[in-house]
Amino acid sequence: MQNTGNKKYKTYIYNFSISLFSILAFLFFAEMTARIVVYYENQKIFLKAMKNTTTLESGAVAYLGDIIKPSVYHDIIYELRPNLKCRFVDVVVETNSVGWRGKLYSLNKDKNVVRIVGIGDSHMFGYGVSDDSKYINVLENTLNYRFSDRKWEVVNTAVPGYNSYMEVETLRKRALIYKPDIVIMEFVS
Repeated sequence: MQNTGNKKYKTYIYNFSISLFSILAFLFFAEMTARIVVYYENQKIFLKAMKNTTTLESGAVAYLGDIIKPSVYHDIIYELRPNLKCRFVDVVVETNSVGWRGKLYSLNKDKNVVRIVGIGDSHMFGYGVSDDSKYINVLENTLNYRFSDRKWEVVNTAVPGYNSYMEVETLRKRALIYKPDIVIMEFVS
């Protein structure tokens, strides 16, 4: 009698294990398939954006693919288009002549100027935030107000989607010519 109970129990455990393994295997393969499909869809969108040469009209509604262009630097991959004025994520976004969001400062800086370069991604860029509300602008305004014996200039080189490597390459290849006294590198977890 006890042997029959053990057999039923072992059969139950075996069937449960097979069912659980089958469900987990299915979920794993479904997840991998979804990731591969999304990866290739994103690649198509990115490649289309890199080939996009149309000029945005001032005030036009733009998506990320409309505001980026291929970088001349292989390691940076892409950068913001220069001289934009468009609506991006429901706010007006303007870029200067080098393709950064914010003021463009002279390469030569006066003795009493403290220059800060910010390298980062969409948070520092100010994704969905107006120019006067970007934290990098708030930093510059606060420093100029609280420490008015100096002139504070903050250069925002951030671009949505950048990773740490692209940020450092932007600093090395594009931003160090502004002779920063301080560099702020933003990490987003």
